Parts: sequence; structure tokens; C-alpha cells
Amino acid sequence: KGPLYCDTMATAEIDVGYSFHSMENPGNIDMTHHEKEHSDIDVTHHEKEHDMNKADSSSFNPWEFAAKYSKCKMEEIRKTSQLLHRRDETPEDEKDYMALFQFKEIALGRLLGKGEFSNVYEIKSFLPQLIVEEDDIEALLSQQEHARMFLAKHAQREKKGGSRYAIKFLRPDVKTVYTAAHDLALEAHFLSSLQHPNIIKIRGWAAGGTDGFTTGGNQGYFLVLDCLNETLGTRIGKWAKEDKRCQKNLLKNLSLKVSSSRQEMFGKRLKVAYDIADALTYLHKKNVIYRDLKPANLGFDIRGDIKLFDFGLAKEFSSNIDMNESTFQMSGAGTLRYMAPEVVLGSPYNLKADVFSFTLLLYEILSLKKPYDGFTLKRLMNDVILGRDRPKLKPRWTKPLKDIIEMGWDNDISERPTMEVLQNVLRYQWGDMTSTEEVKETARRRRSFGSIGTVGTSFRRRERLSNFSIRTNDSYT
Repeated sequence: KGPLYCDTMATAEIDVGYSFHSMENPGNIDMTHHEKEHSDIDVTHHEKEHDMNKADSSSFNPWEFAAKYSKCKMEEIRKTSQLLHRRDETPEDEKDYMALFQFKEIALGRLLGKGEFSNVYEIKSFLPQLIVEEDDIEALLSQQEHARMFLAKHAQREKKGGSRYAIKFLRPDVKTVYTAAHDLALEAHFLSSLQHPNIIKIRGWAAGGTDGFTTGGNQGYFLVLDCLNETLGTRIGKWAKEDKRCQKNLLKNLSLKVSSSRQEMFGKRLKVAYDIADALTYLHKKNVIYRDLKPANLGFDIRGDIKLFDFGLAKEFSSNIDMNESTFQMSGAGTLRYMAPEVVLGSPYNLKADVFSFTLLLYEILSLKKPYDGFTLKRLMNDVILGRDRPKLKPRWTKPLKDIIEMGWDNDISERPTMEVLQNVLRYQWGDMTSTEEVKETARRRRSFGSIGTVGTSFRRRERLSNFSIRTNDSYT
């Protein structure tokens, strides 16, 4: 099982031009690779950190360096980020306010996931009675204080029980502290700027911001997120077992009821794929490329809705150029099994790299088979990246579905459709298999996705707080 929210595989510094031929371990194609983008000044910082560690480890605090590095990098991003500009322009009565906590104000539950960089725990409760000392940070804004109280009140689900929220923070033994710290801060930037029913929602973070790394170490900065139950990878495994049972029953009974059940299951998987495509279309319209799409980075909430999480490798384009047509030189980032050829080879790429990854994910969701299962790195490089070997599509799939998949994983970027085109094809395919009532129910659930987070609106309209609370309960039961 892939751990929730976490960088589930080791994130490695790689040279995207290295030889795959010397690596035979098939498991390596599931590792998340990231060639970090450093300016000259960043390289100097990296060398300085390394030299100081060797020269006098007692006088060098890597967490203090991580705090300064993260702050510097985020200031650079804020200068060009259109996401932040749009958020700043949001009317006051429509803004969400982040709940600010100190680590000691949060009671941890069970461990949900452990990655190379991060740990994720469920939150049993918040302890807002532990008031933050004014000497530590500035007094909290009233809206943010209200957000704290709101989360504390709704930390546990009333009817079914269980935690609503989870906390993500860095592991104490993380090797590249400054890189991991920046990735966590970057994730907070994206999640606080994005609003979509299929993207995990952030509810708060450490009161001291990334400066908290200096005094609190790995627990000095953290994110408060919605709690997810299981990853898409785990769910695909369950679907596969269920499908095998249906196949056996179909062979025994030749029953129309069993056949209808398999069709219904396929329709549900198609809906999950559509929701993922909708989230990616939303990101692409905001000039954001995700870059690490895979089953381990998608999870299901208590209602069964799919959520995209872990934005540590996401990147925002600051240009107004059509990102589906122009290509850009960027670092090689992603998980090899799902990476587009141009990304692996270190060539310029664009949003269509996400399209390639999604198409492989779509195949996996519908076929219940992992693409290139058992491939070594050498075979992956020769047959898939340099060649055109692709998984075999099911004959029973519709022609539009097969056509869009074959276009989506084409080696030629120009042959791939946009995510919006892919999303529309999936919408029609799912609509043909779905009742009108189910479509209406989906629309209703989408309208309510953010209700529990609109604490800013709730605060300023106290006379409507009771109605707001009712909507909140409806959304989570």
C-alpha cells in the first residue's frame, strides 16, 4: 500500500541523460525522480551547506538554513505567481482563511503514511486552549482564530467517527533538509491557491510559517490537510479482485445480472478517471503542470471522491504563452513508469507530459493492470522511451476510448490531445453508461466540496452560521 499524501518513493537527484542500461532492478521504474532546478546562487548555498557540515557540524543548523532557503525561494515564486495574484484579488467575503497552529496544539493519531521526506498522521484533536504566546509570533487575526476553532470543533466525524484531518511534516532523518523543506512549502503554496473538488484541500499550517524550521526542526513547519482513506493504487487492487470474482461467476452462470455488474464497475472506474482528468484540466488552465501523476498520489476521501495530492513536483508557468503548444526546458521530474519520453530524455516539454502520464493511468484504471509490469529499466528505455511499445488495449472498449488513449501516449507531443479534450471524451463515455440521477448527484456533490473550508465567509456572516454548519455536516456524513 502506498502511504497517503507522502512522496511514496525515494526522490532522487538524477541526470536525465544517464544510461539506463546499467540498471536492471525493475522496481526502480517506480521511483520518483527529480532533477532539482538550482540557480548559481542555489548551488553556492548547497556547497556552503555541505562544506559547513564537514567543517563544523556543531555550529551549523541545517534546519535554520532550510528556513532561510525556503523563504528565499518562495519570495521568488511570489513575484511571478499568477495563482497568488488571483488569490489576492479574491473578494474578502469569498476568501478562505488558514488555521494557524503550533505543533503542540495538535494531538496525533495513527500513522497514515511514511515517505522519503514526510510523515503523515491523522489528527485526533486540536487543543486550541494552548494559546500561542505573543512573544513567539504576532497575535492571530480574528478570522484565523475562528478557523482554528472551527477545525477543533469538527476534528472528528460525528456519525461515522474517524478523523477529518491529517498533519504532514518532514521526517527527522531527512537527508536533503533544505530541498524537502522547500518542497513542503511549495505544496502549501499550490494547495492554498487551488480550489477543485478533486484536489485535496489544505486547512491550515504552522503558525510561524517556514521560520518554524529554525526552532522546531522537522516539526516546526507542517500542513493540515483533509484525511484520505486509501490510495488509488490500493483501490485498483480491490477492483481487480472484485473483477476476477465477477468473471468467475459469469463463466459459471452466464447471467445478465453478473454481466451488468461488471459493466457497472467499469462505469465507476470511468467516473474516477473523469474526475482526475477534470482536476488536471483545471490545473492546466491555470498554467500548472503536475509532473508526478501516478496511483500513489491519488486517494479517496470518506465519501469515495478521488483527490489529487502531493504537489511537491508541480510547477507553475509564469508565461501567457499556450503551454500546450510551446515547449520549455525543465528538469526531469516524475516516476519513470509514467513519465513521458521527452521528460526522461531531458528534452523540452510542456503540459502534454501530464497527458502522457494520465493516459497510462487511465489504462491502469480501466484494465486493472499496471503498465510495463515487470519491465527492467533497460527494457523500459529501449522498448518504451526510445521505442513505441505500449500496453494492449481491450477489444471491448469503445473506439473513441481506444483512440484517445492511443493519441494520449504517442511519442510525438503534437499528436497528443489536451487534457480538456481527454476530459470531454471521458465525460461522454461515462454519460452513456450512467443514469441521469447519478449525473445530478455528482453535480450536487461537486457544489458542496468546499463547504467546510469557507470559514472566512462564515465568520463575516454570523447570522448564517447555523445554515453553514448544516451544509458542513451534509458534506461529510
